[in-house]
Amino acid sequence: MVLLAFSDANLRQRLLSQDVLSTWFGRLDEWSASAEYTSRRAWLSISGLPIHLWSEGSFHYIDGLWGKYLRVNVATEDPTSFERARILIETSVRGRIDEVVEVASLGTMFLIVVQEVELVWVPIVEQRGVMDGAALSEQSQEASVASPRKNSPIE
Repeated sequence: MVLLAFSDANLRQRLLSQDVLSTWFGRLDEWSASAEYTSRRAWLSISGLPIHLWSEGSFHYIDGLWGKYLRVNVATEDPTSFERARILIETSVRGRIDEVVEVASLGTMFLIVVQEVELVWVPIVEQRGVMDGAALSEQSQEASVASPRKNSPIE
């Protein structure tokens, strides 16, 4: 869910009438104080995953702790580094995901850090209401060592 606020009603109406926003959003709804959303999409950053567990099956298992697997990003599909994986999930978790997970494999326990990536998206809109470009930045914070752990094997 994204809340869009406009500086004036004319700009809002021009963007909606030109169908510009529908290229980025699957659904546009008027804001309502009574609106309830049961799920959201979140990018997870997974670090500490051993290379022998770098697989779609492991990603499905880990993201299944918080929601439904949707996809991995391009750098995770075709990695130049195995330092971190990025996975998009649909989740009903309302708070930020930031946990350490214990994963057992081949008789060894690994600590996997799973953090929700905070995305900031700011569209650049000309006064005529035509989209000019967009900026996207990822910010993540260090995992809390005191986060609860989940015990589960991946073989």
